[in-house]
Amino acid sequence: MLKHSTYKSIYSAEPVHSGSPAGFTHKTSKVHQTRKPFARRSLIRSLLIVAVIVLSLTGFISAFAASVSPGDEPVYETVIVMPGDTLWNIALAHKPDGMDTRKYVHMLTSLNRLHDSNIQAGAILNLPITD
Repeated sequence: MLKHSTYKSIYSAEPVHSGSPAGFTHKTSKVHQTRKPFARRSLIRSLLIVAVIVLSLTGFISAFAASVSPGDEPVYETVIVMPGDTLWNIALAHKPDGMDTRKYVHMLTSLNRLHDSNIQAGAILNLPITD
């Protein structure tokens, strides 16, 4: 049998003098070393959870702030585009008396988010209601 061993128990209560402060054992220094990464991970996890909660709450708040109540929604007259229809013809047929046709065409394009004056048959256009 061997008389000397290199095995050292981590549960010993003897102070370790090699590089450790007086009075500290391997057990306490090991626990201290493993707590730092755990604390860092738990801090990062907590910050991520808080960030997700804050972002979701701001999304809910902005969604409810931007929503329009049913009584406040603007009411539009709609028209279905037939083959051969143009924005100009639709504007001539539906614009108020005395209004410039160019202005009504511009209102049609901005209301329906059209990039140009090309419209397809079967498209549904909202008509601006002017008083």
